[in-house]
Amino acid sequence: MRRSAVLLLGLFAVSASALLLAPGCGGSNAEPSGGGDGNEGGADIDTGTGPGPGEEAGPGPGEDGGGGDSGQCTGLCRQQLPCPNGGDTVITGTVYDPMGKVPLPNVMVYVPNAPLGPVGDGASCAKCSYSGSPLTSAVTDAAGHFSLPHMPLGAGIPVVTQLGKWRREVPVDMLPNSAGQSPHCATTAPTPPGGFRLPRNRAEGNIPLMALSTGGGDSLECFMRRVGIEDTEFGIKGGPQRIHLYKGEDQETDAGNGLRARSQFEAGSVPFPLSTSLWSSLDTLKPYDTVILSCEGSANASTKPPTAVKALYDYQSLGGRVFATHQHQYWFSHGAAANLGAWLPNPVSGGAAPQNADINKSFDDGVHFASWAQNAKVLTTSGQVPVSFARQDLQAVRGSARAWATIPDFATSRGGPAVQLMSFDAPIPATAGAPTCGRAVFADFHVSDNSSVDATGEGEPFPTGCDLGELKAHEKALEYMLLVAPACL
Repeated sequence: MRRSAVLLLGLFAVSASALLLAPGCGGSNAEPSGGGDGNEGGADIDTGTGPGPGEEAGPGPGEDGGGGDSGQCTGLCRQQLPCPNGGDTVITGTVYDPMGKVPLPNVMVYVPNAPLGPVGDGASCAKCSYSGSPLTSAVTDAAGHFSLPHMPLGAGIPVVTQLGKWRREVPVDMLPNSAGQSPHCATTAPTPPGGFRLPRNRAEGNIPLMALSTGGGDSLECFMRRVGIEDTEFGIKGGPQRIHLYKGEDQETDAGNGLRARSQFEAGSVPFPLSTSLWSSLDTLKPYDTVILSCEGSANASTKPPTAVKALYDYQSLGGRVFATHQHQYWFSHGAAANLGAWLPNPVSGGAAPQNADINKSFDDGVHFASWAQNAKVLTTSGQVPVSFARQDLQAVRGSARAWATIPDFATSRGGPAVQLMSFDAPIPATAGAPTCGRAVFADFHVSDNSSVDATGEGEPFPTGCDLGELKAHEKALEYMLLVAPACL
């Protein structure tokens, strides 16, 4: 204890002349201070257009951003020591997905100067907020890189990575290294425990509360494991886990009822509730931040009555996020988004062979997506996304919908374009009294080929039937659309 105190005193000793050169305590280049929105109790950030990767979004040096009253320097602010000749104490790094492999753009990285507030669950139209009176902050660029300025000195400085409701805090030691080199007025690249990434479990930080419907045509439950979510976070409604599993219908038959055997969909010995109980009403959907719908192998219209279609749209309009693959296009083509796309009545399969999709760069988010895809090694040498198990349910988007990636000429007898990734925001249309609040993302391909990758579609139970191999290119693109694209509207 005495040795640490002496070390810190020596590290923090600053001459009066150097203090005159310092930026004001609490200086930050990317984070505004202010009241919260009732969700987290932190600063309100309007990211409707969002700061682009690496762009600044807050007060500059000398503006108040520290804890305590305006103009006062308290807490870690006192450990932001000045540098002569315009220098700075900076750390750099890269933020990854929970698995720690795919770099993520548009992640907020900051040092809190107060305890972090709770992240509320459920559909909400509140803006993204950052609690803990951020002292200094940055935003990751298209390669997931960040440069965090004005770092306080000392042991275990908290650094938070946050993307929407994903949030994790790690300690970073800003102390001299074994060679005696001080991080003060230098740029260093620390390696905190577990690295800079999103959380894998509740103990590591906050994970959005998600409802996931299984299906015979796809296995998004396995995909979430490949993203890095630990098995302890999969459970059923009412449990403390962050992903609640619901049993969707299957194209295969079991005892003639069109549903797979219950034993394949149990958490321990407890069967998953049916997906129809998830989307039966707005009240059953509202507790979740995100609803994830795995292709069931067919549209199964009888399980999706107009009341359920309206409930899912109303959930999105309240701020919910909806993520669906292939046959779940039914929710959109038969709902409020029917006029937002040229939906085809008879979908066509493109088979397992990859087909190349062009990224749409006609809007800013598409440009950012393309830059990220290049850095994440998603693209072919021709700059396209290779999509396996592609489908053709949607030939074009209209109005406020966005086509993120499109196969220009689908490799089937029908041909023509096939939109592979699309999104639309709700309500439709947005007005001053009812602003844009939630987002739906539709992927017209299967994440997994159940016949050769994930055996959960071939009779094996979850989670032992999942393959945990590396994410393919189209799966990385899907991860972007699940984590990044709908994070902050």
